[in-house]
Amino acid sequence: MKLGSILKLKGYTAFELQQLNNGHRVIELPVNGRDGRFIVDTGATHNVIAKDDCSFFKVLTWGDVNTEGVSSDQLSKRSFKNSITLGRHRVDEVEFIVTDLRKVNRALEKSEDGEINGIIGMQLLVQTNAVVDCANGILYIKK
Repeated sequence: MKLGSILKLKGYTAFELQQLNNGHRVIELPVNGRDGRFIVDTGATHNVIAKDDCSFFKVLTWGDVNTEGVSSDQLSKRSFKNSITLGRHRVDEVEFIVTDLRKVNRALEKSEDGEINGIIGMQLLVQTNAVVDCANGILYIKK
């Protein structure tokens, strides 16, 4: 029996991930009711949202956090109590690190992949009991 069939029998829902030219996988999903485009990154600890998109996604920030990696070691903000909708599943209490993603989007422009609004990391993947089928580009979640 294939992985997808087993997971569906166990109550998981499948979501197709688009593969970018640079190899990253993206998913389109609403944050706080507004549609966005996010890289799914199993190596990222946190969910990240572009600070330039805060007002569009109605993201409120609290407190500073020092970030490394994607944001080039800068002071960023935290955002709590956000919601994400995946199909018929609504996930509340989603946390984001709000930071500058212009550097990431410039790199995506060079590979002709278009911009992203953020990154889905392990926080949400764990929260939704996710299984990522990298070979087939499918995200399975179970709420």
